Amino acid sequence: MRAGRTMSIGKRNEFNNLAVIASAIATIFGAGDAYAQGTLEEIIVTAQKRVQNAQDVPITMTTLSGEEISDLGFETAADVQYQTPGLIVSYSSTNAIPNFVLRGVGLNDFTAIQSSPVAVHVDEVYYGNSTMLNFLLFDIERVEVLKGPQGTLYGRNSTGGSVNFFANQPTEDFEAGLDLGVGNYSSRFVEGFVGGALGDGVSGRFSFNAVNQGGGPFEHPTLGEIGQTSKHAFRGQLLWDGSEDTTVQLTVFGGSDDSDGNQYHGIASYTNDGSFEICPSVDAGSLRASPDCSFDGFGRSIAVDDDPFTLQNGVVNRDTLDAFGAVLKIERDLGFAAFSSITGYNTLDRKSQEDADGSVERNIDVGYETDFSQFTEELRLSSPGDNAWTWTLGLFYSADDLVTPRTETDLADLFDGFRQNHAYELATDSFALFWHNEYLLSDTVSLIGGLRFTDETRSFFGGTINVAAGQGPTGDGDFVASPGPQPGNFSDPAVFDEAFVDDEIGFSKTSWTIGLSVDASDSTMIYGTVSNGFKSGGFVGDITLQPILNEPYDAETLTAYEIGIKTDLLGAALRW
Repeated sequence: MRAGRTMSIGKRNEFNNLAVIASAIATIFGAGDAYAQGTLEEIIVTAQKRVQNAQDVPITMTTLSGEEISDLGFETAADVQYQTPGLIVSYSSTNAIPNFVLRGVGLNDFTAIQSSPVAVHVDEVYYGNSTMLNFLLFDIERVEVLKGPQGTLYGRNSTGGSVNFFANQPTEDFEAGLDLGVGNYSSRFVEGFVGGALGDGVSGRFSFNAVNQGGGPFEHPTLGEIGQTSKHAFRGQLLWDGSEDTTVQLTVFGGSDDSDGNQYHGIASYTNDGSFEICPSVDAGSLRASPDCSFDGFGRSIAVDDDPFTLQNGVVNRDTLDAFGAVLKIERDLGFAAFSSITGYNTLDRKSQEDADGSVERNIDVGYETDFSQFTEELRLSSPGDNAWTWTLGLFYSADDLVTPRTETDLADLFDGFRQNHAYELATDSFALFWHNEYLLSDTVSLIGGLRFTDETRSFFGGTINVAAGQGPTGDGDFVASPGPQPGNFSDPAVFDEAFVDDEIGFSKTSWTIGLSVDASDSTMIYGTVSNGFKSGGFVGDITLQPILNEPYDAETLTAYEIGIKTDLLGAALRW
């Protein structure tokens, strides 16, 4: 749940200490029928892009079933952190951009230009922009969190690992379900699905989710109650399985989010005796109001308010997002190998406003606009899993375009109407070849090895503009941190192009993995791997005050060394 928001919607929000303890016990000892029978069920995963028992995969991972996700009341993708050791998700800006941190590898950026070093995939499609990661969880089959660099099978931007989400698939049997809930602050929740056979060899499934909240715990003297939530999402799937060796699946999905984000509370932290010194109470660590303090960090008078739920911000921190996408998946059994084609297309539009100083004045008011589109294609061949040598060979291509016409910082009340805006467009093309292998050296020892070659190009055009009072995109403005001249008229396209940064960078990287796995017994596997991954370089997406800040930064690489053991004990009643 969002910080500062109290919400109770049926069973989905009974996430408390008891639930955590119960779930932890269930994770170790099993749950439901499996525990009652004294043995744990196999957990089937596709972490290595083939169907396997999780206990046979030499990767440290956390898996969550759809039932567990529902029982724990998880609402968004970020909520999987609560059941995943080593995974932390923090929000930058106004709750629109979740930053995934896995094993200490993550990202701290409030702009949309960066890609997370923890790759996120939904139904095998890579989500290449951080603004795409705040999606609702509904009608989910399972989640697989793969820890450590996954540079061979999953490619760029997976130095920390990969978080993979899989939706429930269409079946020929009729299925339907509906979950409703209400709570405080006029909260309403609904989730449902319906699916089954539609004809000879054709089945479908439609699912949806909606979360609404009329207000929240925060009050504003003029803006009223703050804390509204309005989130909606849908997913429609068609599966053709009319051939013995071929399946075709089309998925169309979308959603919207028009919700209040985290709010900031301005603090009067400086004395009002003219000395402009920090209040002793604030210096001692207290954020409670003091009658001797009435100035904020900008030297401006601020209302002394001792109520943390009464806000003074000039605008409500709020995000509006609209997303749409489609996935076409084709699978065919060729005999010597299984062929897969996964084609994905995603679009996202975002508008956001943020009062970063938490006061009624426009000291640091920030606005964002982002338009993102992405096309991905993955082709792969996978050998049968019962051979001594199993392999996966694939090709991956992605092209995405990020347009941000506005990353504006409004300092109007602080500097006499002054504002700054950073506008840019970033186009990225990425191509990769990958090859993953496991070879049985003996009945119990397997050699693991893989390579992935990636070639990527990123083209950037943009810059920062200083805009005086009463001026805007068609008025006079000074460009800062740009190599070109300082134009007098922003409306002249020739001057506009010359003053903005126009640059391109490219990367050619080879990532790899090598290791051994040993079946010490029928229920125990010991493995050791050395894995390498890389994260793309790029450009700064925030306001730049010096020319050097517009210089591109290089890619980063990470090499991880891992030793692990997976075992079932006590007759498969305890899993390690």
